[in-house]
Amino acid sequence: MNQKRSTSRQSVSKWIGESRFRIYAAVFTLAALPLALFLFSAHKLLVRQVNEKLITQGVQTTNLVGTLIGQHINQNKILLESFAARPELVRSLQQNDFESMQLQLAEGQSMRPEFLFLSLCDTTGTTKAIYPSEPSVLNKNFSFRDWYVNSGNGTRTYVSDIYQSEVGDKVRVTAIATPIKDRQGHVIGILVAAQTVDTILQDIRTLTSPKSSSVLSLVDQHGHVFGNDRASVKEITQQAKVDTGLIEQIRQGKSGTSLRTIAGIPLLVTYSPIRSLNWGVMIETPPGAIQKALWEYEKGLLILGLVITGLAVGAGGFVVSLYQRLRSSEKQVRTIIEEATDAFISINATGKITEWNPRAASIFGWTREEALGHDAEETILAPPSPASPRPSKKRILLRLFESADQLAKRGLIELVGIRRDGQRFPLEFSVSVTHQGTHRTLSLFLRDITDRKQAEQAVQDLNARLQTSNAALEVRNRETERATQLKSQFLASMSHELRTPLNAIVGFSDLLSEQLAGPLNEKQARFVGHIKTGSRHLLQLINDILDLSKIEAGHLHLEQEDVAVADLMPEVLSTIRPLAVQKKIRVVEDLEPQLAIHADRVRFKQIVYNLLSNAIKFTPEGGSLFVNAESEAELVRVSVRDTGIGIRPDDLAVVFDEFRQVGESTKGIKEGTGLGLAITRRIVEQHGGRIWVESEFGQGSQFSFTMPKAVVSPEPALVPALASVPRGSKPRRVLIVDDEPAAQELLASHLSTAGYEILTACNAAEAIEKAKTLRPDAITLDILMPDGNGFGALYELRRSPESAQIPVIIVSIVDQKNIGVALGAADYLIKPVDKEQLLRTVSHHVEKKKDIPTSVLIIDDDEQVREFLYQALTMAGFSACVAPNGAEALRALKNVVVDAIVLDLMMPEMDGFEVLEHIKTDARLRDIPVVIMTAKDLTKTEIATLQKEATALIQKHADWKDSLLKQLDRAVESPAARSAVGAA
Repeated sequence: MNQKRSTSRQSVSKWIGESRFRIYAAVFTLAALPLALFLFSAHKLLVRQVNEKLITQGVQTTNLVGTLIGQHINQNKILLESFAARPELVRSLQQNDFESMQLQLAEGQSMRPEFLFLSLCDTTGTTKAIYPSEPSVLNKNFSFRDWYVNSGNGTRTYVSDIYQSEVGDKVRVTAIATPIKDRQGHVIGILVAAQTVDTILQDIRTLTSPKSSSVLSLVDQHGHVFGNDRASVKEITQQAKVDTGLIEQIRQGKSGTSLRTIAGIPLLVTYSPIRSLNWGVMIETPPGAIQKALWEYEKGLLILGLVITGLAVGAGGFVVSLYQRLRSSEKQVRTIIEEATDAFISINATGKITEWNPRAASIFGWTREEALGHDAEETILAPPSPASPRPSKKRILLRLFESADQLAKRGLIELVGIRRDGQRFPLEFSVSVTHQGTHRTLSLFLRDITDRKQAEQAVQDLNARLQTSNAALEVRNRETERATQLKSQFLASMSHELRTPLNAIVGFSDLLSEQLAGPLNEKQARFVGHIKTGSRHLLQLINDILDLSKIEAGHLHLEQEDVAVADLMPEVLSTIRPLAVQKKIRVVEDLEPQLAIHADRVRFKQIVYNLLSNAIKFTPEGGSLFVNAESEAELVRVSVRDTGIGIRPDDLAVVFDEFRQVGESTKGIKEGTGLGLAITRRIVEQHGGRIWVESEFGQGSQFSFTMPKAVVSPEPALVPALASVPRGSKPRRVLIVDDEPAAQELLASHLSTAGYEILTACNAAEAIEKAKTLRPDAITLDILMPDGNGFGALYELRRSPESAQIPVIIVSIVDQKNIGVALGAADYLIKPVDKEQLLRTVSHHVEKKKDIPTSVLIIDDDEQVREFLYQALTMAGFSACVAPNGAEALRALKNVVVDAIVLDLMMPEMDGFEVLEHIKTDARLRDIPVVIMTAKDLTKTEIATLQKEATALIQKHADWKDSLLKQLDRAVESPAARSAVGAA
């Protein structure tokens, strides 16, 4: 069978070789078949790539348009909200002063000329004023408009759908409506600004060329399509010729791309939402655009195919010509051998040279005539060494003949050759055996590899030099590491220097905001709020940089101890709950009982706070947070899960990198510095744990980390109460030692408001003298002072019998807690110091008198509010108890004597009004002051009732913690204050 196949191949080859045309056709066919396959595969690939490119461009365009439109309208919303808060506008609406309202609206329209008109409506939706003036609209009711329905309740600023205006030329507009509130937060009217569709569409028209085949459109919240007269769909409704899938996708605010049939036309539709407006952006691309784009690529592919075909034709001609030349005569074969770049030698079975080309003559120095017939081994191969006798001259040749097939498989062979003048040189050759009947011929192709060997030696020498260079590079690397450490030390030093002025900025802005130095007007209060926000943001940035520099320099010291998780979590949650309450976010904790870790308690709270604050930042209003801690082998796993916006899969790998912000917060902006999670990861890893994130985009995220489990479960820790001098007791004295007057004044302001008597000293000598003579109850000591080191003053205070028992609290920019504690400091605080932290620390170290604290009953059906109130009142020095509803509260009041009651109005079964009525009709209870806390919008009648019966009224949506404490203090200390309701 094999013989027949061989015969057939030979016959076909002979038949092809007999004709120049047949050879040419065979070569062209072999070249054309792969080319055709390549073109077909390339076409398929280009179709897919063009589709992907159009989809990508569509997504990018819709996102860009959505961003531009969203930013444009959001800017108008912010301007309108600011204008609605103007006292002059509120007063004109309250007084129904038409001329004043018109004047205010004219001023607002001059600020934003793109508004078609500005109008004021009362709470019923009736137009009270409009500018430019339009008499036909005055006193007309527009409560049927969606902007009235969605903004009239006073909760938000609303952007309406597209509708035809009744003003002027009755053009298509969208209305931005924002509620107007009085000082008590009650809605008294609605400010409406109409913006024409043409002003909204400016951004789309700049991005859409009239010659473009794609069509960009906007879709409002009710399905109206606008933005381009060439759009295939003018309004998306159930009756339009659009499949229901596209309707639902756009109305639900989802993004996507799909091939749709709209009005009988196949289109590639890309859409994405403008989430801040509940609108969407849609782009339609017809199949013709895909074909046009594909043709641009295929033109180049066609040209490439033609070039390859031409090369194949040329190659076929070359092969045909070469084949004919090889077959034309034996002389051509000889020409190839003569012109070969390698030496060619042919040897017969006796070892004699039968062929010798010019290159062999050039290498070995023997002419062809001189070499032919001579012994090959003696002519080309060098003996083992000059002093050794040559072995049998046939030994090597016989071995070559006998093992030529195996040698051919091995490839090239290296031996030592010899020239005619006796010079030895490295030689490389390949071997093949030719059989001609009974005769065998050994063919050798030889090459002088002297240059290559010299190059290899040069490479070895270069490697040796590289090793020397690597050693020098290691030295430079060590210098670079030292420079990095110096950089980290510089950052740490600069962070300390920046904290010094920030200490004054943060502290005094807090004092100004509390209006302890006198009342502020509305604008001043707003400015102080900006200062507080900016300074605290800068302080957080400095703290982050300081932590990162400490970690990088290896200076972050952990004071690990066995501590119960249940002791640490309430401290963090009490700080985070006010942030959650502002966004109406529910915080749920699930902690495994008796769970303890071996960790630095301060850094552990920093980790949990970072994760919780990050979750609140990216969770929309009304969401939920879940904090979980459970045992996991020798570790404790803590998880923080939210129902926020989630993280894209591409960003999961970089979420813990420095200066990386992978998403916008619920405010639509990127907040923070991108250092929080990076620092959190390093702190967790320094504890020997690990941190990871699991997220589904749009569904929320879960951050989890592990900590070593405590070896021995610690005893429950007592939470120190917030500093407050007990009522009726003699004020405690605190000596403040600081050379900076601003720092002295700041600490004195914080402590004096809590009832402490303040003493001051500007240097170490004065501090030691006053401590010995005045015997204060506590001392705050700065380390950096001009007349000496504060540590020296601490040492003197500890060794003196008169001051040894006085607790010394170091308050300084310098972070050297280990030295301070070793020298006897009671505590160590880093500037800037938070007011509550300062008061809590001082209170913890100052012995209190054992008088009876004020008792308060908390009545609220919300468990989280009860917990927060309990913590806040307990830390403020009150004795608190709780009741989940009105019935249980009344039963408790029969057996428990309380000094004050905090009452919620909105409760099931028995509401707050009924509870208040029972209290005021009971002779034993009627004199107990009652502070009302509610989130309910009260009517005039309800307010009048509470003014008669309650001591104070506090709205939950305000910053009510400080107001509650002040009202309770006033209620239990001044009976006269119980006669009127104080709005807070």
